[in-house]
Amino acid sequence: AVDELSMANSLPCWDGYEAKPILRSVCDEAVRLIKMLPSNIPLPEVSPEPLGTIAFEWYKAKDNLFIVSVSGKGIIEYAGLYGIGNRNYGTARIKNTVPKIVLYHIHLIFEEP
Repeated sequence: AVDELSMANSLPCWDGYEAKPILRSVCDEAVRLIKMLPSNIPLPEVSPEPLGTIAFEWYKAKDNLFIVSVSGKGIIEYAGLYGIGNRNYGTARIKNTVPKIVLYHIHLIFEEP
């Protein structure tokens, strides 16, 4: 799915507006992140973003979701909503594993109340 994004979104204005192209480095980082996910984590929805990044979304309900964006620069930006008024966002550096803070937030989505 990520390689398909690279080909379909590799040109400027791929969205019909002013979207930046999805660079190979962004796709490589996205593939690396997916491969690092533990097997007990459900695979996310993957989509290109107009800023030239790739987003991963774990969704349980409209007020229970977590989104991660990769930019090809070794930094993950993330944001999550865990019920009304309960949200978190930040950045984390990608090294050889998925950052613990990112795994923590993904697990929050799938916890039962």
